[in-house]
Order: sequence, then structure tokens, then C-alpha cells
Amino acid sequence: MYLFRPLHCPARYTVPVVPVVPLPVPAMFQRQLERGGLMVDWREWDRHFGEAGLIPPKDETPVVYEMMLYDDDAARVGYTTSFMYSPMLQRHIAMARVQPQLAAAGSKVNLELTINHRYHTVAAEVRRPPLFNPARKTA
Repeated sequence: MYLFRPLHCPARYTVPVVPVVPLPVPAMFQRQLERGGLMVDWREWDRHFGEAGLIPPKDETPVVYEMMLYDDDAARVGYTTSFMYSPMLQRHIAMARVQPQLAAAGSKVNLELTINHRYHTVAAEVRRPPLFNPARKTA
């Protein structure tokens, strides 16, 4: 145990400092997660916001916080590392880390999002990057 005293406090305000012990990592994150791209179902995205009486956001600024991914049994299977609206694809896309069994292109996952302080899940499909690779750009 160490003693800590801020410089601006007298000696009688010295407090003991206990060394920080790292928290255990959840079992899901101990397994190797695969990288992949996600393409969100825009109809379901618009439906959730419409039911809440809101206009669905189409913001091109990347979301920097993680959004959790779930399978159909509501078990957590990964998370997004970045999320944004793609004006080229006209839908929301994400880069994600998912469990290996769901990393194959075409796998379905559910993306958790918050609307009016309530959690909702939206269907998303795993895709391999690049998400948009037209022939006219590679010819």
C-alpha cells in the first residue's frame, strides 16, 4: 500500500492508495475475434426510428464508440469498431469484430442501437471489405 497526498493538501489529508488490480476479461473477448464488415438492413433501421417518431439519421460522421452485436438467441457475438452512413451505398455500414463462426460473408447478426434511451436491435449482414468495389473502378 502506498500513501498519496496532493501537493495542495496538508499532511493530515494523506490517503492510502491501493494498487489497481485489472478486471478479468469476459470469456467472449478472450476468444479470437475475426474482422469483417457489416451492412445494416436499412428497412429495419428506418422502421425503428419511424416507430419512435424520429427521422432516421443519415450522418456521414463515423461513430467512435462500440456497438454490440448479438445472434438470434440474444448472445453477444462481437462488437463494431466503427459505424457510419455510406452515401455511396445509401445505407449504414460498420467494421466489426465477430466470432469466427459468424465471420463468413452472408452471416446474419443483430446490431444493438439506442433510440430515445431504449435499446433496439437491427439486422445486419456480414460482408467482406471492400463493401463497394465496382468493376468500373478496377478495370
